[in-house]
Amino acid sequence: MPHLLGLFSVQGGEWFFADVGSRCSWPERVGRTRLHPIRVSAYERRRHYEIISIDVLQRLFHYLHDTAFGPPFDEDFRRSWDTYRSVNHAFAKAVIDVARWSSEETVILINDYHLLLVAGIARQNGNPGRSTIVYSHGVPWCEPDYFCMLPTAIRDEILTSLLCCDAVVFHSARWRDAFAACCARHLRGAQLVDHAVRYSDRLTRLVVAPFPLDCANLLELKSSSPGRFWRQRFEGLAGGRRMLVRVDRLDLWKNHIRGFVAYEALLRRRPRLVDEVWFLAVMTPPRYRSPLHYRYEASCRAAVQAINERHRDGRSDPVLLLGPGPPGETRARAIAALELATAVLVNPTYEGFSIVAKEAIFLGAASTVLLSTNAGAYEQFGSTTAALDPFDVAGTTDALEAALTEKTSVDFDERALWRERIRSETGADWLRDVLAQAE
Repeated sequence: MPHLLGLFSVQGGEWFFADVGSRCSWPERVGRTRLHPIRVSAYERRRHYEIISIDVLQRLFHYLHDTAFGPPFDEDFRRSWDTYRSVNHAFAKAVIDVARWSSEETVILINDYHLLLVAGIARQNGNPGRSTIVYSHGVPWCEPDYFCMLPTAIRDEILTSLLCCDAVVFHSARWRDAFAACCARHLRGAQLVDHAVRYSDRLTRLVVAPFPLDCANLLELKSSSPGRFWRQRFEGLAGGRRMLVRVDRLDLWKNHIRGFVAYEALLRRRPRLVDEVWFLAVMTPPRYRSPLHYRYEASCRAAVQAINERHRDGRSDPVLLLGPGPPGETRARAIAALELATAVLVNPTYEGFSIVAKEAIFLGAASTVLLSTNAGAYEQFGSTTAALDPFDVAGTTDALEAALTEKTSVDFDERALWRERIRSETGADWLRDVLAQAE
């Protein structure tokens, strides 16, 4: 949520967040922002966040469920959903209590799928009429045929809650249209009106507003001591070779393994590239690491090890997978890698936006960004990137070959224009754009 942190640092506000069993005493304010910790027990976190938000909803929106085995939607799921609802109720009550005493028009900004029910609960429990409720969805929204995997009562509860908002915000028109299609297919009485849904005498605007980049923070980290250290370190490890870079959280939809397999196929096709190109994969930690994440990371490391054993040829490894380090170091590594890249591989299977693609465009004036057409950012930056079908390994090999042999056609004049636009974006501008579209 870097854009939200930037927005709060400039404009201030009231920040409501889950406090899971901590014994610390939170300050009343940080700068201009007043903090509102919502007490959540370890049991509630397990059911609300890990089971429902991550194992069910996150995988649903990213098309990751293996329907041969689940999700079961059994009695245990129902108990978890009840906990999810109760945590959303706690957030809604806390927000209402603060908004009720505000003498000014209030904007209630709800962020992401772990709080899908807050808007509906707030409206049902006396949300002040002067409040504007905005829900921001940071991940993809799946199509109606996949969304209907959810039990009918659950999907109705989600959709009717979001249609209690004044605006629902997405990173791309593709995800906006998928949400609208889910309302039309699954919610009796919902009517699509331009880019809005009318339901139960309320009109909810569907807004497309990609997140801005905190360029000041990027440039500060770039010039920091850790940033300079890692830039020099990577230049040394590259040893004059061009750099193919990927920077990803260890999320299951980031599609690391297909990327490694595609690169290994390229080295078989063009063995001399091992002396000309160094592949650096910077892996950052996921927000939550499940047992499946550990298996996935092991598979990534096995794929890299196989490439290195097959193509090392007496010199340094052709691929380095750099795992998560300390928080400050991890971010500095990512920025240094993107700055030095000849080509950047961003190939998620499905992604709400892909802030890394935007960072690569801003930091790498002359790099080729190979971008999945299933990333929300592709809608914005497609003309200045090289398109990838993320499931097509052979096609990814072809795209890597073109990028690393300078056969990719990228409009760098347009890239320069985008760099200036990105530099001028702010969180305040993003919010103003959202509210203008919500009117």
